[in-house]
Amino acid sequence: MLVQEESVQIVPVGAGSGSTLIPGSGRITIIYSGVPYTIDQGRNLIDAGGNRVGSVNANGDLIAANGSLILAGAVDPVTYIGLANGVATRLTLGGNTFGIDSGFGVRDASGRVIGTINNRGSIVATDGRVIAANAVNSFANGTGGATVSASPTFRNVTETVVIQEASTQLVTIPPVYETRSETIIVRPETVEYITTPAVFENFTETVVVQAASTSLQSIPPVFETVTENVVIQDAANQLLITPAVFRDVTETVVVQPASVEYQTIPAVFEERSTTVVVQEASSELVVTPAVFETISENVVLQDQTVELVTTPSLRVRR
Repeated sequence: MLVQEESVQIVPVGAGSGSTLIPGSGRITIIYSGVPYTIDQGRNLIDAGGNRVGSVNANGDLIAANGSLILAGAVDPVTYIGLANGVATRLTLGGNTFGIDSGFGVRDASGRVIGTINNRGSIVATDGRVIAANAVNSFANGTGGATVSASPTFRNVTETVVIQEASTQLVTIPPVYETRSETIIVRPETVEYITTPAVFENFTETVVVQAASTSLQSIPPVFETVTENVVIQDAANQLLITPAVFRDVTETVVVQPASVEYQTIPAVFEERSTTVVVQEASSELVVTPAVFETISENVVLQDQTVELVTTPSLRVRR
């Protein structure tokens, strides 16, 4: 049996055929509920330990590895920039880290707004300079990365259907007997206690009749005359004043400190032509009618039954 299975492809609204996704050169990290997740180009969610814990689907939802929903509409499905409340976004480019808000505004490490993300995925400063080109994902035709649509595609698959349900039949298997020999206990094991008489012998040993003791004896002191030096007057320090010595030296001193003078350079203006959006791109939902076909299959009109047939006994006259 052939069925139709829907799949999802991300394309920019109004892009038509041939749109190409350009991968960004930066690394996107989102923080939700205090937990950081890095999103790679395979749409995988990587935790701080480098483990894959989920993915980002075509709607920008965060899906856990077990299939449960972490947060719906968390990020932009193309640029992976956080859109939902409570989701913060960090963009790392080389040794620089920028904060990206849900309006695609770019902030530096101090939180100051320095520019925006344009429709080509580049960071553009407030003065029009391009700080980093292709910082985040974008499409080759320049369509804004914040708006995408999901177009269903179809393929035919073949699957097996049940024509007749499996059943179970109860079969009686008669028991099998055999003769085996085994050893049984005729008299259990017992323990008998036998008394062995004690054996004595005589031997000689030394015992203490009187314990050792200590007596105190007085030894008279011995004297002799010795000569030693004693201090008659303690040593003292005497303060001697040495007069100062002067001489004339020449040195350079600061009369006026160095300063910086700011000169104002007037801005240079020029006229440029830009393309503006007259009508926003939109998505159109096209309903594809279901495809039906007629198949032939065997169905049970009457369930199987068991009929008991009585065969009369045969009698023979003798």
